[in-house]
Parts: sequence; structure tokens; C-alpha cells
Amino acid sequence: MTTIRDVALACNVSIATVSNVLNHKGGASKETERLVLKKVKELNYRPNDAARNLRMQKTCTHLAPR
Repeated sequence: MTTIRDVALACNVSIATVSNVLNHKGGASKETERLVLKKVKELNYRPNDAARNLRMQKTCTHLAPR
């Protein structure tokens, strides 16, 4: 599984830069945005939903079937 860290290393940018590009927060040049999005596609990066839910402190376990 490819991580955001792997994408950052492949692009030679920080993890924060990759995060900002993926979350459309700006701050990166158009060239950097293109590079990051290209590497995301090449490396088949997919966000880890479990990690995101933990970070946001939102597990949605109340939606799980019983």
C-alpha cells in the first residue's frame, strides 16, 4: 500500500506539500501540483480511510451492521 510519505519521497517534496495538493489547499506551484498528481496516479495512492477516521476522531461505528 502506497502512503503519502511514498508520494512525497518520489516527488522530493514534503508530506505537507502532498497533503495540501490532495486537499486543494494551495500553496504549491502549478508544476509541483502536476508532479504530485502524476505520482499519485503512477503509484496508485489511495487514502487510508481508517487512518483518516482516527485523525478526525470519527469512526462511524454506529453505521456498522449488527
